Amino acid sequence: ERRGVGQAVHISLYGTALWMQYAGLMIAGCLSRNSVPSDRRMYSPLRNFFCCQDGKWIIGTHHPEQKYWPLLCEATGQTELLRDPRFADISKVLEDRPLLVERFDRVFATKARSEWIPLLRAKGLMFGPVQQIEDVVRDPQALSNGYMVDFDHRSLGKVKIPGYPVQFSSSQAGTRSSAPALGEHTDSIMKEIGYSDQEIAEARQAGVIR
Repeated sequence: ERRGVGQAVHISLYGTALWMQYAGLMIAGCLSRNSVPSDRRMYSPLRNFFCCQDGKWIIGTHHPEQKYWPLLCEATGQTELLRDPRFADISKVLEDRPLLVERFDRVFATKARSEWIPLLRAKGLMFGPVQQIEDVVRDPQALSNGYMVDFDHRSLGKVKIPGYPVQFSSSQAGTRSSAPALGEHTDSIMKEIGYSDQEIAEARQAGVIR
């Protein structure tokens, strides 16, 4: 519009998803803290996540549930559930979901995540590892694509922060500096609008500025 020259714009689902989690990634990159899993008791075992023996989480999402329910029971050694009239139609199970989740919690706690994933995928089930928000800070894909970038923070030193998810062929967008400290630019701004060093010093001494 301004110069008559266009740019190629690239953006990915991964980069956008990370940008939407900016606050969590900022905390992970600067303070090494993870988010906490939510309550899972009211979800079906086929659309849920579980903690494995090694303390790592696994997540699955399957639809239609009735198609994958026998496969999950077979892969986890819970075929007796298929003969239980309460769970004959898993897509209609509501009141007993907490019982099922508790049962599968115990089942998944018997093996490490690295053992469960190949067993489940061998049955055609769609399970994958749950990565912690802090894992993104070290993820090769996030680093090579500039979704997490190095930043020299005034008080925290060298940290990782989310990079801007949209990439342009000519321009560059992203964080240029950390937020200013309270009163950090007072002197320069007051000089810019015409105050002398003496006047600035007097205003500070009088408590007018910080």
